Amino acid sequence: MKTKTANSHMRTAGQGMTQPMLPNAHVCCSERAAFVLRVVALLMALVMMAAQGFATRRDVSDDCKGEHPDQSCKEPKDRHSYVRSSKKKLVLTDEQFAKDVKGAFGGASVDIVATQCHAGGFLSYVDQIGKPYTITTSAAWQETTWYFQDLGNGYSLTYLENFTRPWSEDVLLNPTRGLFDRFRLAAGAGVTSDKIKQDRFAPPGFTDDYGTYVERPQYQSPDKETGGPNDSRPLLAAGKGNRYAILVQWQLPAGNTPPADRFAVNISRLRYSLKKAIGVPVDNIVVLYSDSEKNTVIGPFENISGDGSNWDKLDLGYVVVDGPNTRKAWLAAIKGQLFGANWKGITYGPDDQLFIYFTGHGGNEATTKLPKADEVGLNYQVELEDSFNTLDMGDPVTDADGNDLLQISTTALIDDPEVEITVNGAPFGPLQRMQVTDPDQIYDLGDFVKGQTYTYQLRIPNSLLATNPQYASIGISNVSDSGLVAAFIFAGGDQEYMAVVSDK
Repeated sequence: MKTKTANSHMRTAGQGMTQPMLPNAHVCCSERAAFVLRVVALLMALVMMAAQGFATRRDVSDDCKGEHPDQSCKEPKDRHSYVRSSKKKLVLTDEQFAKDVKGAFGGASVDIVATQCHAGGFLSYVDQIGKPYTITTSAAWQETTWYFQDLGNGYSLTYLENFTRPWSEDVLLNPTRGLFDRFRLAAGAGVTSDKIKQDRFAPPGFTDDYGTYVERPQYQSPDKETGGPNDSRPLLAAGKGNRYAILVQWQLPAGNTPPADRFAVNISRLRYSLKKAIGVPVDNIVVLYSDSEKNTVIGPFENISGDGSNWDKLDLGYVVVDGPNTRKAWLAAIKGQLFGANWKGITYGPDDQLFIYFTGHGGNEATTKLPKADEVGLNYQVELEDSFNTLDMGDPVTDADGNDLLQISTTALIDDPEVEITVNGAPFGPLQRMQVTDPDQIYDLGDFVKGQTYTYQLRIPNSLLATNPQYASIGISNVSDSGLVAAFIFAGGDQEYMAVVSDK
């Protein structure tokens, strides 16, 4: 059994700050003194706000728009991005992530890299953390995150190209580079390196006979001007405090065994760079992976190259997992309870720094309109554009068999065999036969849907959805209750989309 090595870093408890001495503060009237203190405090707060500014987005294109005006890289207010556990339980939304970090981390700064599909949505609320931060994502809120891989002998990857590859390489080769410039290097946005090629899928993307694979990396910090203290800060720079990292793979692995799983390779690359180049102790790195328990060993990961980087065929070794990707384990990690030798836990100091890395599957939630009813039944028009990629490009857009999962969550039990479903005009038979009751098969709706629901699932060809990339036309016959369906979920490849039926 492998255990974590002893932590070589010692911490001291942070001391509270004292009030600065104010000249002539000993005025004759206590009310006046209190008034002066309030005015000074207000002025100091305004100065701090002016210095920090508001959250500033920096994208890899001038306006970060696609072919349609509504394809802005800024997630709309009525949308939410999210991630799940390996048991399909909803663990984090973009908003909940910010609340969790704010409530648990008492250190100085947080830096985040998220590479799951729809990761750009996590920029929407991260400024609510209330601390200096940066966030980098591999794609915008409505986009799939792309990759190329070679499974070699069928048991372990020999080649993996994605956004994590250049970002982690730059940590290894240039650990003191500022985080904004590292983003620009990985995204091909004005910073270059002789040894490190940009992410192949960053604009203008990669084109072959199937189409163009493109993702638009995103970056945000509180700095009002480019090159401010957050933009220029190196990752986990040595200083007075301790340095910690949480690396998480969301939902299920992409391979049967970790050496064949690109998400595990992503984590191993980051973990190696953090240890080798930055010097983060292994006890200060927490890995949450699939449904693995503490002390699960995955790997080895070795001789895995990326685009034009044969120099990086490194022996990344084994990775010791610190727990599963559940909500309970995530909260334990962010609270510091999984750091330290043998997971004894730590208390964050005021100068500590935290790095958070996400890989795996990701989803995006939106609302869809109530159905139209006719003599046949209910007809739903569920928007797919900006939500679920239907391009015929295989994984990560669709599952290996070319089919996607459609989950229908209803507010009432369907026990009538005359109630049938069609998708884009294609019949799929009675909904009754598609009921699922195994909790491990059901995609949790989280707080997006209140009350009891009943779950039905079917597999539909990705090519059928591709006949209308803008909308999925879903018909349910022999029913008239417009409130019957609470939500639809589409899941395929690395992407997921939840459409919550609403009258708003």
